[in-house]
Formats: sequence, structure tokens, C-alpha cells
Amino acid sequence: MINVNKDYNFRAPPSAFPWKEALIFMMTNLQTIQKLQEIVKNKPYEYQAVEDLFEMLRIYESEDEKQAHIWNKDVCKITTQQVKLAKSDTLAEKFYYLNKKSLLFDALIDFDAYLQYIEFNREPEKRFYLPRRKKILPIVQAMQDLEDDKLDLLSISMLPCTGKTQPLDSKVLTPKGFVKMGEIKVGDVVIAGNGKYSRVIGVFSQGVKDVYRVNFSDDTSTKRCGEHLWKVQTRDDR
Repeated sequence: MINVNKDYNFRAPPSAFPWKEALIFMMTNLQTIQKLQEIVKNKPYEYQAVEDLFEMLRIYESEDEKQAHIWNKDVCKITTQQVKLAKSDTLAEKFYYLNKKSLLFDALIDFDAYLQYIEFNREPEKRFYLPRRKKILPIVQAMQDLEDDKLDLLSISMLPCTGKTQPLDSKVLTPKGFVKMGEIKVGDVVIAGNGKYSRVIGVFSQGVKDVYRVNFSDDTSTKRCGEHLWKVQTRDDR
């Protein structure tokens, strides 16, 4: 890390900037960040440059919090990409943990970063947000807008594929009879709630979840997870 004051004059050691043997700077923090951004844009695989940029953003946060976190999102994207593109396991591991630091830096003010961070070391089959992030992100962004006072009111209805689960041995009615849910695949035809045929367009694994038995007034029952939604009616509705 290069600790830099608002205005400074220093000679960077070779280990800090491997792309130059030595450089003499007289820059503000902002100018240093812009220089590092230029280097990272051309050489995103240069780990030390990306790390130095991240550390400079942490310093710059006290001067311009909003801009520091906007630029940190670029660092997060770059580190995510470089984990996959790194030419060695050692380098991939460095980018992996820098990505974690980058998420933590944003987590206090950004809901999406927070949700990613808390699942960072969680076993894949126990993750909820990350496997569904693409579908849930619009809701998360809307909640962020609410926190940032961009919205006065937010109403949310949970999207499909976000956790409405039943056990894999639950029976699903098809034109050929009942089939276990775990055997259903994309393209199969099932009987929908309205009695009509419906083709399966997606199968989404929900991982390991707690399962509850729900008992109904007619002595029937079913098993479901805690997030499963139900449409109910009272006696007066019937």
C-alpha cells in the first residue's frame, strides 16, 4: 500500500510499481488515482496496480466518499474477472482476496455488495443470493434507492425462482400421472393450477433448506420451505 497525503512528493520503491523501476510524483490523491486507473485499464492483470488503486480509493474516501465507491465498483469487476483469467493459482488467489476486500469496502453503504460479501465464504449449496443475483438485483437496487432517499415507497412481490421450494420427492401432476419433482426437467409438460397444460421452462436448484409440513383444515398436508408463497382464502371467499 502507498500511503499518500493530499499533496506529496515521494519516490516510489520498485516493489510498489513493478511497471516502472522508479517514478517521482508530485500529485494529489485524485491525480494518483487517475494515473493508476490508466495503468489498470491497459493492464488489468497487473495485480500490484489494481491493489494500489484500491488502497488509494480507501484514502480518497475521506475526500469524496461517493466517487471513491463508484470507482471501487470497477475494482470489484476487475478482480472478479482476473480471478478467472489469472495465469497462476497464486495470482488468482490474490485477486480473489482483493475482490473480497473491495466488496467489504462497499458493504457499509451498498446493499448488493453487502449481500455478496456475507456469502463470500459460504458453501455454494448454502448460498441464497449469489445464485439468484441476476433475478433479485432489480429488487436490491430498488431497496438501495429507498435507503438513498431516491424513493419514498417501495412495494415488493417476490419473483419466480427466488426460493419457493418443495422437497425433490414432492409429486407433480403431469398428463401421464404424478412425477417426483426431482425428476422434472426443462421441456416437460405439467398440469398448472388452472388445470391447463404448462411447459417447464426452467428448473432452479434451491440447495439445502429447512422443510416444514403444512396441515390444512381438510386433514391434507404438504411440505414446503419457509419462503414458499401461498394463495389463501377465508370461508367468506369461497
